[in-house]
Amino acid sequence: MKIIVDAMGGDNAPVSNVRGALAAVRELGVEVILVGRGEDILKVLKDDGIDDLPPGLEIVHASEVVEMCDNPATAFREKKDSSLTVGLNLLKEGSGDAFVSAGSTGALLAGATLLVKRIKGIRRAALAPVVPTGGGGAVLIDCGATAEGTPEYLLQFAFMGSYYAERVLKRSEPKVGLLNIGAEPSKGTDLQRETHALLTEAEKYIGYPYVWGGSSPSTSFDCSGYLSWVLNQCGWNVGRLGAQGLYNYCNPTSSPQPGDLVFFVGTYDTPGVSHCGLYVGDGWMLHCGDPISYANLNSSYWQSHFYAYGRLP
Repeated sequence: MKIIVDAMGGDNAPVSNVRGALAAVRELGVEVILVGRGEDILKVLKDDGIDDLPPGLEIVHASEVVEMCDNPATAFREKKDSSLTVGLNLLKEGSGDAFVSAGSTGALLAGATLLVKRIKGIRRAALAPVVPTGGGGAVLIDCGATAEGTPEYLLQFAFMGSYYAERVLKRSEPKVGLLNIGAEPSKGTDLQRETHALLTEAEKYIGYPYVWGGSSPSTSFDCSGYLSWVLNQCGWNVGRLGAQGLYNYCNPTSSPQPGDLVFFVGTYDTPGVSHCGLYVGDGWMLHCGDPISYANLNSSYWQSHFYAYGRLP
């Protein structure tokens, strides 16, 4: 793994940054590219008794530094030869696997979003430190990149935090919690309450088997029975509708958001809409397959049978 490090970002730069990079190379076996004023980086190495660059350490010169007083929205453009901008461009070009900076958080977020770009489908970037806990740490996401979010943003943060905990921290089946002013579902603003309801109701029946004609937890579900049950529990008195009936009940939309329904045709031999699911954001749905589970709408199967999105009245 090759890490690109902003050698000039942070309160104790470049001394702490250079020494940290050296420790990472020696103790973790990673490769590091130090980006910043070459003469300042070399001086730190010389003061520590290092005359030659050790294997795994590389320097890329950048003459400018983004200061904390700079406008974070424009600093990466106005200072094109800054260590932050040069480092992000190296990442964009594939010269490294990750970019680390202890400098201006706002400038880093703006530059990363506009230069490197977000993952396809992700609406907002997120800050995600690992907070020490008795169980080895928890991912706190988001902790400052988005001042005012939406249920969709929080749902995407939940997905990203869960993936990070599973893939990077090696946690099997990580749990997701919604940080709020209290544990009760009634606490918080409309944003917290709506997101809490979305997450809990969407996941309550995961693992239930597919049963043709089923429409309640006691019988288990088929696709339309599952959605009919969920909608009834959330305040829509739809009774028991089939997939076509649910489609007819909704208003068509081309801009889906979490809580919308998604419809398919041709999944088995029947006229009209044949399958349906609950859209949860980021190209995923929760549906009654066998068993009830999440599914990626970008797969070739679901793309070939996709019909429409529908918004509940």
